[in-house]
Amino acid sequence: MSTFINSVYFNQVEIPIPPGLCKPALASSRPLPAPTHSTADCSVHYAKSSLFYQVKRSSSWRNKEAMRRVVSLSLFLLSWLLLFSYAASKKAPFASARKEDIPYIKCQVCEKIAHQIHQQVQKKEAQISPKKVSELEIIEIVENVCNLKKQEADWILQIDIVEKGDKLELVEKGVEGHCNSKCKTIERACQEVMGFADTDVGEFFYKKRPTINELVNYLCHDLSEACSVKTPPVPKDRIPGEPSFQNHQRMLRWKRC
Repeated sequence: MSTFINSVYFNQVEIPIPPGLCKPALASSRPLPAPTHSTADCSVHYAKSSLFYQVKRSSSWRNKEAMRRVVSLSLFLLSWLLLFSYAASKKAPFASARKEDIPYIKCQVCEKIAHQIHQQVQKKEAQISPKKVSELEIIEIVENVCNLKKQEADWILQIDIVEKGDKLELVEKGVEGHCNSKCKTIERACQEVMGFADTDVGEFFYKKRPTINELVNYLCHDLSEACSVKTPPVPKDRIPGEPSFQNHQRMLRWKRC
């Protein structure tokens, strides 16, 4: 009498045998060839096949899970890269400075520098109060105030150069814009004003604690002489630069309409 195995243990794992898988064939009119495997052999073979399928299925799941994590990480890194590129594009200049415009804005830029140094030192003092700002911290502010790659120079992104008659005027926009040739021109003028005097300005500020007017006089008249000479008029044949910030905003609104 045939004995059927309902389950088999393979490597200490119980694997059920589907009913009828290894049962002998039903009686028929035609004789059947003798079976090459016993019922036990059939059960063991099924157990091995089933276990191999489970291991293969588990491996496939792990591969899919690993792939999903790789895709998620790639998307995360890509989003950060795009965000960083957008932030950097606001400071990365795409145009060169117009050196010929520097004499017409140099004095105004110098005054802006003095105001920025004074404001940023006061802001730093408020952050670390009751401590006082050290000389090195003041020198660091002065060193970075004309470098668009540094946070201390963000003020440059908020200034527009507007031609009014025979003058070029620096106008506060109130918001940061993309850095174009005007932005680069202001940066270049700022660097020409400061030259290699950043340490001298830092030491002067630390020792004297000057007012804004005193700092303007020291930086723009005594040290750099940026405002000691009268600003020349803008030549009539000057080639206009980019449109002013206000005109640019009007053009954008007109395009949207």
